[in-house]
Amino acid sequence: MTARWLKLLLVVTISSLSAAGSETANLFKGHDGPIYIESTLSYSATGGDHLLARARNDSGRPIQHFEICIGNGHGCLFKLWNTAIWKPDAVLNWDLDSVVHSKDLTQFVKLTSLRVEKGAPAPKQKIASSRPSFMQSLAIGLAAATANQPVPSAAQVQEASVALLLFGGEGHKVFLGCLNCSKFDANSVLNQFGQHGSQYATESVFNRYGEFGSAYSTYSACSQYATDPPVIVDQAGRYYGRMTVNRYNDPTRLGYYAAWIAGVCQR
Repeated sequence: MTARWLKLLLVVTISSLSAAGSETANLFKGHDGPIYIESTLSYSATGGDHLLARARNDSGRPIQHFEICIGNGHGCLFKLWNTAIWKPDAVLNWDLDSVVHSKDLTQFVKLTSLRVEKGAPAPKQKIASSRPSFMQSLAIGLAAATANQPVPSAAQVQEASVALLLFGGEGHKVFLGCLNCSKFDANSVLNQFGQHGSQYATESVFNRYGEFGSAYSTYSACSQYATDPPVIVDQAGRYYGRMTVNRYNDPTRLGYYAAWIAGVCQR
C-alpha cells in the first residue's frame, strides 16, 4: 500500500472516530428517579444516525413505564422506552439506527415520561436515615472548631476516604450535599441533576439566586461578606472550616475545596 493510500486511510479513520457524541446523565421526573444513562451518537455505515445507549434503574423502585428522548436542537432523534416492568438496578441496552443524518452529533437527553409501580416501597434515602448522625457530627465538629482542635489535612481526608458534608443556614441545619461523593450519588454536590448540585435547587451552592450561592446572602458560600457561610464536617465529628469566599471568616484549610468554591462562585 502506497504512502498516499496510508495517509488517506488514516484521515478517514480519524474522522470516523471523531464523529461521535457521548453523554451521561442522571434523569429525574419530579421526585422519582434517578435513571442513569450513557449514550453515544455516531454515523452508521449507511450514513444515518446510530445510537448506542445503556440505562440503569437507580430509582430504588420498579418502573412500569418510561420514555427517554435523545435528540438535538431539531427535536428527538431517538425515543427509548421499556416493554416490561423495569426492576431496580436492572440495565437496559439499545443499539439503534436511523435514516436521518444529523449535521452534528451534539445531543441532549430528556426523561419525558416516568411511572413507578403503584404500591412500591419508597427507596431508602441515605440522607434521611443518616440525618441524626450528621447533626451529631456537626455539633461535635463545631465544638472542635471552637476549641481550636487540629484539622485533618487534605491528604489525610483522601487516605481515610471520609465523606465531607456541607451544612448551612440558620444553626447549620440545612444539608447542602456531600463534597467528595461520586457525581452519580444523589447527595453529591457534583450531581448536576440532584438537589445539591443543580443550579436551580434551593439547597445548592450552585444556585446564584439562592440562599447558599448568592453573592449577597449571609448564609452563602459565594458572598465575600457572609457572616455565617456553610460549614464542612465529616461523620467522625471533625470540622474542616467554612465553605466560603470570605477569607476573614474561617475559610476551609483544605486547599482544593477553597479553590473549588472560588471557581463555582465566579460562574
